[in-house]
Amino acid sequence: MSEVTSGVFKQSHSQLILNRSLSGAVGMVCDVRLGILLACEIALLTAKANFFDILQILLTMAMSWLPLHLFSKFPQALVNGFYFPLSDLAISVILIFSLRENYYGIQHLLFAYILTSALLEGLLVNLSYKVIWSSAVIVALALSRSQSQTLATSLTVFVVLSLGVVFAIVLGDRLRSQFEDIDRLTEETMSIRAEERALAERLVIARDLHDSLAKSVHGIRMLAETLTADLEETQHQDSTLSRTLFESADEASREARLILDGLRVSEQEQSSLLDRLTEQACRWGARTGIEVKCSQTGSTSIIEPISSEMGWHIQRILGEILTNVEKHAHASKVFLNLSVDSKSFTLDTRDNGTGLPFGDDCTPADGHYGIAGMFERAHILNAILTIDGHSAAGGVNTVLTVPLDSLDSVEGAA
Repeated sequence: MSEVTSGVFKQSHSQLILNRSLSGAVGMVCDVRLGILLACEIALLTAKANFFDILQILLTMAMSWLPLHLFSKFPQALVNGFYFPLSDLAISVILIFSLRENYYGIQHLLFAYILTSALLEGLLVNLSYKVIWSSAVIVALALSRSQSQTLATSLTVFVVLSLGVVFAIVLGDRLRSQFEDIDRLTEETMSIRAEERALAERLVIARDLHDSLAKSVHGIRMLAETLTADLEETQHQDSTLSRTLFESADEASREARLILDGLRVSEQEQSSLLDRLTEQACRWGARTGIEVKCSQTGSTSIIEPISSEMGWHIQRILGEILTNVEKHAHASKVFLNLSVDSKSFTLDTRDNGTGLPFGDDCTPADGHYGIAGMFERAHILNAILTIDGHSAAGGVNTVLTVPLDSLDSVEGAA
């Protein structure tokens, strides 16, 4: 037994955390922090504070600008790394302890800076770093308050600031979730619009093909059929050649109808892939006289709705399988099983014929372009296509396994 495999499952992508909306929010929070620090710097200069405090604010302004710059260049490194939350924590703790003197209300500006930093942490970092950052800041606030004010005042300020820090982090986390939902909905909308444009283009192509090529092919088929009937009736020596011409024209006409049907499929008609594939196989069986036994396993709701492009590729693969059975297998039965589980959709066909006429090697050699087309479509689907030219049960066994996340993708669709 020989097996040929094409394509691999598309690797699952991690959920996108960063998007344009989130980038805008990060930029806004960073700008607010810079504004607060600038106000602190002005207050220190006005109060003629010591040089160390003034220099410290200048350095903090540079560090506060850094997240915005890094976010635009290396977003994943900023979100997943520990450098930003720990460095921002160090800056916040230093500011809490060093700016305890209330230069023209600088304490209020410091508290505003801490709250905006908490909001930024909620937007960017993961849960563990949020807990570490907020806990350390709350402890630093408690220690600084206990050294500068009376117990009652310190306790009140500590509770208010602690609640503010927690609220700001929770708010940042909620905002990030909202931005992620917005980004996801935007991508889904763009995908739907792309599907609609593709459907409109297919309808235009289908109409043009029907008005030109399909009618011409059908006319050639009718002429070939009439010619064949006349030559066979008179037992003309060219009747065999005429019969071959008619069969070729008939096959071309069927292919044209199949292509037109696929191009005209709307998104609503794509709502049941399994039923559509079953109907396709049954129509083929009725036309060829080959018995078709179909079975389905699993719930169709798992894979619906699907991309019309992906459904079309699967239909064309099944069509090529059935065409090969009709041409080469000399089979009387075809077994079609369609199964769905939590990870993949599987199309499994088997016939009771003589097997592949060109051996177990299923590569598209010597003009076997139909099989080559099947593998190309499997690659577009990120699927696994396996062809057993001489199965143990007899005949050809073809299995197409498509990951579910490929069924709603239009990437690479032809």
